Amino acid sequence: GMSILPTQFRSRLQINFILNQEAGIRIVVYDNVGRRVRSLVNQRLKPDRYQFTWDGRDEAGRSVAQGVYLIRVETDSQTKTTKAVYLK
Repeated sequence: GMSILPTQFRSRLQINFILNQEAGIRIVVYDNVGRRVRSLVNQRLKPDRYQFTWDGRDEAGRSVAQGVYLIRVETDSQTKTTKAVYLK
């Protein structure tokens, strides 16, 4: 399973998930028009419980604008996209 908490955040967004089998994982943040803001994870992971954090910054380390962002988590077998609202 996977959870992204909270869906509204000011400083940190936590992405939690459990892998039941080894899989390639990609976690990417997009803005509300589909532009890639930040790639958080792109690697193969073993079965375990994982937690990743997005700090509201883009690839260059700049703080992003307030608004809606899409967090896309892709594994070998599924893709899940969740909306999160960044409040400054």
